[in-house]
Amino acid sequence: MSSVGAEQSLAQVARFGVVGLLATAVHAGVYWLMVHNLWLPPVAATVAAFGCAFILSFLGHRHWTFAAQAAGIDGRASLVKFLLTALLGLCSNTFLTWLLTGPLGLGANSALLGILFVTPVLTFIFSKYWAFAR
Repeated sequence: MSSVGAEQSLAQVARFGVVGLLATAVHAGVYWLMVHNLWLPPVAATVAAFGCAFILSFLGHRHWTFAAQAAGIDGRASLVKFLLTALLGLCSNTFLTWLLTGPLGLGANSALLGILFVTPVLTFIFSKYWAFAR
């Protein structure tokens, strides 16, 4: 890989991280507002918060992170693929949390390792090479 290609890849990873952090902030903020101001049950609040964060994440990744490769591909197809990618991330988080805290008997904080490191890598790979690929 040339130095230009490496720089472009690093820039794409950085954009992915920025969009991910913003989506996480939106998820947390919407959840907090719905639980504390609208008095919604936590499960309902997290579903609504996921929806808001998903929209921001999809738009950010389609139009910024993966804009060059997503140009000219059907937005509806990308939306469905990215939704499946996001649901894969949710399943990954759930499975890793179960595995680490259940069968492996590690503490609850061990699940953060998967949530912070494994799932974002999987999401990036599926987004780059499937959801927003030509």
